[in-house]
Amino acid sequence: MNPLVIYTDCVQFRDLITKERSEGKLEYQTELVFINRTSLWPFSLLDKIKQVYSQPGYPAHYPNTVNPSYSAAQHAKYAVVADAVRRNLYNTSYFAWLDIGYFRDLIGSNQYFELKIPPNFDSSRLAVNLISHLGMNTRPYSIFRSNVVWVGGGLFIGTRNVVIEFEKLYERAVLYFLDQKLMNSDQQVLYSLYSQEGRKALKPNIELQLYTPTGGGNPWFYLGYLCRKVVNRTKVEEFI
Repeated sequence: MNPLVIYTDCVQFRDLITKERSEGKLEYQTELVFINRTSLWPFSLLDKIKQVYSQPGYPAHYPNTVNPSYSAAQHAKYAVVADAVRRNLYNTSYFAWLDIGYFRDLIGSNQYFELKIPPNFDSSRLAVNLISHLGMNTRPYSIFRSNVVWVGGGLFIGTRNVVIEFEKLYERAVLYFLDQKLMNSDQQVLYSLYSQEGRKALKPNIELQLYTPTGGGNPWFYLGYLCRKVVNRTKVEEFI
């Protein structure tokens, strides 16, 4: 039920989402941004990413370190959310990235739900989902090449200023690690950025707020379900 800004460069996907949101009577809070992917900074780095993956012996973790466009698409989530912040079409204080398949376990459910700010949210940080309890002394070289995951990239939440500043930090990190002949998905960039070695080199000005999974659910989706609140939808006007 939240306002949704969708970025795509695929006509078929655009038409499908338009149809689905219309059938759910949610078109009043849906904005489709049809883009040329080359307008996003991660896709200007495709050649550099390809050069990294073409190094003799660079580990192949499909699709992360095999398909440069996949890697660029993972980095692009930070660019498009920052763009959504600048547009601020819905005059909101909080912004989130949500993978389109995040709530895949709810397919077939007739429940409407909203995503709320998680408990104890720190507005000075970017909220993410912890996946693995790992030490921060692991070197980026090992993180990228061994495909190590510390936090998940399927959902992140931040205020306007945090998202804007984090995108700048994230782009700086991507460029730095490319210069080190390292690349993978955003999850490896995040771990490497906040590792001891990454902190020393990049001096991050935005910290992450880690939400640690509890209970028996899928740890990858913990934060999303923590934010999820089922609502009774009787009138469209209640959610405008």
